Amino acid sequence: MPSWTTVVPLALLPLGVFAQGPTAAVADSPPYENLFEDELTIPPIKEPKVIDGVHYYELVVSEFQEQIYKNGLGPTTFRGYDGMFPGPTIKQKKGVNSVVRAVNNYEDDLVVHLHGSYSRAPFDGWAEDLVSPGEFKDYYYPNGQSARTIWYHDHAMDHTAEHNYFGQFGQYHIVDEEVEESLGLPTGDYDVPLSITAHQFNDDGTLWSPDANGEVISVYGDTIFVNGRPWPKMTVEPRKYRFRLLDAAASRSFLLYLEEGLNITVEADNSTNTTTTATKRNIKMPTPLYPRGNYTHHDNGTYHGSGSSDGFWKSVRPGGGSSSGGDGGSGSGSGDGGYSYPPGSGSGSDGSGSDGGSGSDGGSGSDGGSGSDGGSGSDGGSGSDGGSGSDGGSGSDGGSGSDGGSGSDGGSGSDGGSGSDGGSGSDGGSGSDGGSGSDGGDGGSDGGDGGSDGGDGGSDGGDGGSDGGDGGSDGGDGGDGGDDGGEPFVGKIPFVVVASDSGFLSHPVEVTELYLSSAERYEIIIDFSPFAGKNLTMRNTPGVGVDDDYENTDKVMQFHVLDEVKAEDTSVVPDSLVEIDYPRAAGNKTGDGEARVFNFNAQAGLGWTINGVRFDDVANRVLAKPARGAVERWTLVNQVPNWSHPIHVHLVDFQVISRTGSDRPVYEYESAGLKDVVWLAPGETVVVDAVFSPYEGVYMFHCHNLVHEDNAMMAAFNVSLLEDFGYEENMHFVDPLDPEWAAVPYTAGDVEARTGPFSDESILAAIQNLESTDAYKDIDELEDALAEYWTAEKRDEKRDMVKSAKFRKH
Repeated sequence: MPSWTTVVPLALLPLGVFAQGPTAAVADSPPYENLFEDELTIPPIKEPKVIDGVHYYELVVSEFQEQIYKNGLGPTTFRGYDGMFPGPTIKQKKGVNSVVRAVNNYEDDLVVHLHGSYSRAPFDGWAEDLVSPGEFKDYYYPNGQSARTIWYHDHAMDHTAEHNYFGQFGQYHIVDEEVEESLGLPTGDYDVPLSITAHQFNDDGTLWSPDANGEVISVYGDTIFVNGRPWPKMTVEPRKYRFRLLDAAASRSFLLYLEEGLNITVEADNSTNTTTTATKRNIKMPTPLYPRGNYTHHDNGTYHGSGSSDGFWKSVRPGGGSSSGGDGGSGSGSGDGGYSYPPGSGSGSDGSGSDGGSGSDGGSGSDGGSGSDGGSGSDGGSGSDGGSGSDGGSGSDGGSGSDGGSGSDGGSGSDGGSGSDGGSGSDGGSGSDGGSGSDGGDGGSDGGDGGSDGGDGGSDGGDGGSDGGDGGSDGGDGGDGGDDGGEPFVGKIPFVVVASDSGFLSHPVEVTELYLSSAERYEIIIDFSPFAGKNLTMRNTPGVGVDDDYENTDKVMQFHVLDEVKAEDTSVVPDSLVEIDYPRAAGNKTGDGEARVFNFNAQAGLGWTINGVRFDDVANRVLAKPARGAVERWTLVNQVPNWSHPIHVHLVDFQVISRTGSDRPVYEYESAGLKDVVWLAPGETVVVDAVFSPYEGVYMFHCHNLVHEDNAMMAAFNVSLLEDFGYEENMHFVDPLDPEWAAVPYTAGDVEARTGPFSDESILAAIQNLESTDAYKDIDELEDALAEYWTAEKRDEKRDMVKSAKFRKH
């Protein structure tokens, strides 16, 4: 792991937790020899009990064992919710309150944080609000936010990294059924959680422990897990899937991409090359990747625009025939069908002539522009100068079919490809520039024969040409389209991001790679339909941030695509998704807000700090007091050039405004929605805007490299009371350590027999007590009242009329 001496000299190493200097180097895990063999495990969905209109769940934290290695090593001990890693997935209906009872059946203290929820302070998972062994706590959640993928995980003071690393987390989905139905995205079995972690193993197959080894820097891990299994495979149908990505690793960040197969040369962004035996083909991807509609090219390699109402992904699909190769078979224009995807899947020995392929109508349309044999006959469909005579190329029925537009001798007469039967039949296509010339073929006596086969070619050509855009004047480059047909697609396969930490984006964002730092979530759509019968591999780019790379940390998982779907895929990716309520948008909480700067650093004598303060500095750890409902601009600065920090702010969603200090921009998949985690790469400064609502109280923000968090890179902010707000509320939940909501003891017999606090009567009473507080009553009404309070006319006089919440300091 990177040496602490890269940050501060050994002579200046701080006292306390950093007094020993850098921890000893971690030995590599025993080799894992079964990559992509085990089927992906999908965590079960936790079903609630509906009690008095509230959804009630119990999650019991306990220890369990799994056999990870298959080469004779012993089992691995994990601990997790309901004895599984990850814990069960909770799918919670938006707007319905829930109670999650966390039961500690293990030997360490625990805390549960529902990451991404705007929970009241006593239920948010304050790091010191401990649930000791033999205790339970009822966490009360509103589920009132926009539909989103959030997650529950341990947040215990000083032990968060250890507990999460050993398995104490799970996904939690707030589901808005109305929005889901309107968008038409993949659902059910085609909506899959993928939680990615990284681990280090001892020689005996047990997990290497950050706590036991006194780790204070990072635990990157050399073994990549997805849903609790190392390097799994997932068998998928050739259709669209929605994946909910979560980086639940203690320290590791990822730059994910997809490729076909595995043995492919890929150049990483940091100029680090992963080389294998395959030869890279030069396949030119169409530009823009989505030919329908008007799209804007962004510097980060993504595209977005206003495609047709037929759907965002209409043009990215297989054509009616196979592709005729990388550059062949279509002109420079594009039509309704665009292009066949992936390139290179066609067949036919040579594909087309060197200049041939299509005429002024583009040669390709909604059905892909070519017939089943790749647009040419055995001699390539043309003479040396391309294609056919004056009527050659391709036309209304897609160019050519199994007979390829020409006879074995080139399909043309001495005058450039047309005699009486001149290289094309009635269906043989047309186009004034369709690849003819004075030398168009082997000509002469065989010209008529060529023509007699031209009609057959057209009749098999599909319906491509009829919608086929405007071709280039020379019909495109024929190249080697057919003879390379069927080889793997080389390069990064595009996929679509539809949601981030705080829910759906305003529009889909097409990418070929995606940054994912600890605690970030993204929902992506992958269309496997062009890859029937093939394998796709999810890869990780080496050299991300400062993470240590190992032999197989450039691999994540593999998808094995079946030949056929079980049922028709009716899911879509629409052109637009939801309207985003940005913090400073017109009509929304228009206060100018405070501008605050937070420096994330490592300091001699202190270790990891925020503005020079550690979380265990109780008197000074509240670093901000935003007024309830006000907008603030926070500038997050990574002052350490050798470390990265994913920063999480509890309670709020924020808008990423800018990123400086590196060559990374604000990526479109960050700016098209709201976030609750943002990654600070070494030396970066990121500016965010947030509305500090809807609740008052004391909350945390911190680095989500969990080793840094455990070593005090965490602080607090106090959302202040509005004394003249005038909104009636029964209670104020300002103290995260309010003893009224603290953990209480239980006995194992009570859980098993459903007696005492686990009896139906006791659970009902607990839920009714929580509901009586009106903690989450009329959230929309509350938000509207706060927005009205902070109108432009009132905010200046109101800003000074706030009062900091008082809470016990521990």
